[in-house]
Amino acid sequence: MKNRTVWITKSLLVMGIMMLLLTACFSGDAQQTVESQKLALPIGQYGYITWLHPDSLIVKYMPLASPGTYPWFNIYEASLSGKKLESLPKPEFDDCMSFSPSWTSRRLDGVLIAIYECDRWFESYNGGYSIRYDFMYAWDQVLKAWHEIHAYPAYFSSVEFSFSPDKHQLVQTQAKGFQSEIYRVTPGQGQMRILPLPEPQTMSRYSDSLDRVRSPNWSPLDDRIVFAGSGDAPGPNSWQGIFSARSDGSDVKELVRGVMHLSPIKLSPDGHYIAFAGQYGIAPYSVWLYAVQTGQLTRIWSKGSDISALDWSPDGRRLAIVTVDQTMQGIPWELNSISLLNLDSWLKTQDR
Repeated sequence: MKNRTVWITKSLLVMGIMMLLLTACFSGDAQQTVESQKLALPIGQYGYITWLHPDSLIVKYMPLASPGTYPWFNIYEASLSGKKLESLPKPEFDDCMSFSPSWTSRRLDGVLIAIYECDRWFESYNGGYSIRYDFMYAWDQVLKAWHEIHAYPAYFSSVEFSFSPDKHQLVQTQAKGFQSEIYRVTPGQGQMRILPLPEPQTMSRYSDSLDRVRSPNWSPLDDRIVFAGSGDAPGPNSWQGIFSARSDGSDVKELVRGVMHLSPIKLSPDGHYIAFAGQYGIAPYSVWLYAVQTGQLTRIWSKGSDISALDWSPDGRRLAIVTVDQTMQGIPWELNSISLLNLDSWLKTQDR
């Protein structure tokens, strides 16, 4: 009996040591907690977030409504110093049954670029049908008006996009049923699918094929994009990760593998860090930073809440994150809040 007790004690000790080693392995460096500030903004559902100016955010927002009512999403500007949201007017467009902001927006040289989706109804012999069209707009902060961008047409089911460093091209995700693809768009030349490649992209260290891609970010440092991807059939055998590739879709490299519930990813303005949220290894759901040059992965913030969106400040010193707070009884959607993460102290340790 005594020997059995000693054996159990030793086994528990070994298991504890292994857990500590696994935590260190899966968390990159030891967790470095950064300062956070929760913004006092109205309750509701927040979709994407774009840090447009140093003192203001752009959010896709749907206000809290009474049970049984279904308000629409719209684009709002949120001041970091205040508690109010200011709704931006929608672009003027005719013949749309519904006209609402799509899944994402981007900051381009201080200008907000957003995609709106329009559902049009067409009559037919059996009653009729609707077709969705996507349009890209730039927000004029002075005139308080939208201008359609004809040089970069938004194609059907455009979800996410990112401009090249010279602004002459962009990459965008297009939904294809339950799949998604990334296209490179050149004004006057149309679009070309770059990911996934025509043949399944087999990763060098694994037999899995990369066949679902999203969240493209064109690096400001070179002719490469970073993106999120997954492979295998949905279910317990599926996996998600972060990859990079040349802008023509070749030379795919795996950066981070095995992330569960991976959020959209965002490349920092200087191209040195990839920010994302997810559950990695045995660590809880957290915000992570991946150093592009060194491959170092660091967990910087964790409060146990899912994170649906994030974006960098224009100077790359802070992150804005949308957290899932709760689901209220009788309300068929989640309620969110926005917090700011200050990365100054952490970035100073990386500069040493």
